[in-house]
Amino acid sequence: MLKSLFLFSLLILSMSLYAGPVSTLYGTGWANGSLHIFQGNTLTKTALQGSYESGIVVLDTVKTYPYYYGGSYGRDYSLSTGNVVNTTQHPILAPQGVLDATTNGQYIYAMSYAYTPGVYRFNLDWTNPQFLFSTASSADLGIAYDSASDLLWVTNWGNKTISKYSMSGSNLGSFSTVGNHNGGLAYDAADNTLWTWSYDNNRLEQYSKTGTFLSSTSYAFNGHIYGLEASVIPEPHTLFFVLLSCAFAFFLKKK
Repeated sequence: MLKSLFLFSLLILSMSLYAGPVSTLYGTGWANGSLHIFQGNTLTKTALQGSYESGIVVLDTVKTYPYYYGGSYGRDYSLSTGNVVNTTQHPILAPQGVLDATTNGQYIYAMSYAYTPGVYRFNLDWTNPQFLFSTASSADLGIAYDSASDLLWVTNWGNKTISKYSMSGSNLGSFSTVGNHNGGLAYDAADNTLWTWSYDNNRLEQYSKTGTFLSSTSYAFNGHIYGLEASVIPEPHTLFFVLLSCAFAFFLKKK
């Protein structure tokens, strides 16, 4: 009994020390030209080196894409430092700019900025854009791939909703959020939850996939986060939570 209480207390204490998302989140702050790295309740910012960067995906590097036409381009950044890692540029392929993006490891899926609103599919190097389907509103902005359910989640800038779509474009429903203006969206596979940047509340907000508001984390930052994506590589504290939870479950089973 005492062992169980001790492990449970340790688990709760550890979770409180690691407030914020379990996985590392990466966000683009197009207004101030910064790449934001959210690790728990800590924020690191580095300068974006491309032009009008907003769309973002996380693979072996952080890959950005511009939201604006006219010679703008994205770059590749280090997962750990946020610094540019090579000379590769991702030029905008007219006429579509990108606000937010996500990936299933085979393709990039992105919310378009202009002309034809909706979801586009790219190759993993940001080439060969193909229009897939329109979403419910031209103000839809953030997008996240849900690897557990094989579907896409989409935020809206103005009507306080997060909607879900099948990969073929069927609208599968939506839920309401705390704030009206939701920016970038990320799915965290480490705990099967969604994170969005609330412009109204100036913070990251966490939701369950059934629409329950779970938590929020504020950072020393004011402005827009239009692109948001979670790391696909488990962080050290993620593994710590998993091991601690397994240990707790093991001792309960032995009781």
